[in-house]
Amino acid sequence: MLALYAVAKVRPFVNRGQVIYPGTVTPQLLAFASCAERAEWQWTSDRRQIAASQEFLGAHVFGARAPLLEQRGEETGFFAPHDWPPRVDGTWSAAVEQQASPEASQAGGDE
Repeated sequence: MLALYAVAKVRPFVNRGQVIYPGTVTPQLLAFASCAERAEWQWTSDRRQIAASQEFLGAHVFGARAPLLEQRGEETGFFAPHDWPPRVDGTWSAAVEQQASPEASQAGGDE
């Protein structure tokens, strides 16, 4: 949950050292538990990726949020652990899987 809220630039509600999440914790949300440290997150500026992330955060991060987008020179975007939000089953997008395993991209091209 901490990584999810870090992407959204919001502090989660914590009570007695426990993060309190008012929604249902799903495999999709649990995918954030395997995220790299924030220093390793990537800059995302693709409009489709931004829209997908904004929709995802809007559905899963409750309460007021700071603006997601930042300016870096001429470019508008934000930092995230992956290009796209996780899938419903908790896996990350095919692009992330292919980056992690060159064999996966070769196998996908053979089919």
